[in-house]
Amino acid sequence: LQGQLWHLWCEKDKELYHLREKGNRSIEQHRSEIETAKQRIRHKQLTKAKPPNDLMRSVIEILLYSKTHNKFYFIQWLSMFMNNLTAEHLETLREKQRAVWSQIQMEKKKASKSNSMQSLQNDIEVISTKISKCTLGIDQLLREIGQIYEALEEASSINDSLFLSLPQIAADLMISGAPIELMDGDVSYVPLKWVAAVFDKVSEKLGDKRLFVLSVVGLQSSGKSTLLNALFGLQFSVSAGRCTRGAYMQLLKVEETFREELGFDLVLLVDTEGLR
Repeated sequence: LQGQLWHLWCEKDKELYHLREKGNRSIEQHRSEIETAKQRIRHKQLTKAKPPNDLMRSVIEILLYSKTHNKFYFIQWLSMFMNNLTAEHLETLREKQRAVWSQIQMEKKKASKSNSMQSLQNDIEVISTKISKCTLGIDQLLREIGQIYEALEEASSINDSLFLSLPQIAADLMISGAPIELMDGDVSYVPLKWVAAVFDKVSEKLGDKRLFVLSVVGLQSSGKSTLLNALFGLQFSVSAGRCTRGAYMQLLKVEETFREELGFDLVLLVDTEGLR
């Protein structure tokens, strides 16, 4: 659901906020066509999502009905398994990336703006895109759950037991301290309905708590995720050669002894994609 269909839906939604008159069409006609196209895409997603395939069904069931420590064991095991599926391919791509980067450094020493320099920079971009597309992990599975929810919401399946249970999965993981994707970095878009539903469930479970939000912003590969991990003992992804895409959030409970002194019960940490 999150591949081409989700990408197209995001493009259409962004187009909605940059409306232009096209030919004989008015802006209202253009808006209507975009909304129709968005609904068509959601309908296609829904036909793929119901019933969920074997993989998604088993993941949803385990994350929904297992005890907390079993969920974390399952997530860690599955993350390692999925990383192993792509590790060899990723290493080959990174070797190519290092080789091209060395050539770029040599060209820079020559202080020349040759065509070969431009060609090498294009090669680096192509390889970087392949590396990001090769990434496969728990994030993609949770993103898929979010897309199933949004497709069901669009179809007004609000009484569907699957629809009602999905935000519970992400909310439980978030309350347990797992990082949850806030913005999908592959399409630079926040799935607002999904994120709002997850926050509603978190709020419902935790009650009226005081929340402090702390975010980190900086250049790409400047160590933002590493800094948050070191300061707060977290597990934002920092594996070599992998830059954070989008934005992730992680909920931390404040020790009772510090709550009055600090003035809040929970900290929501947001790790963001690098600038430039």
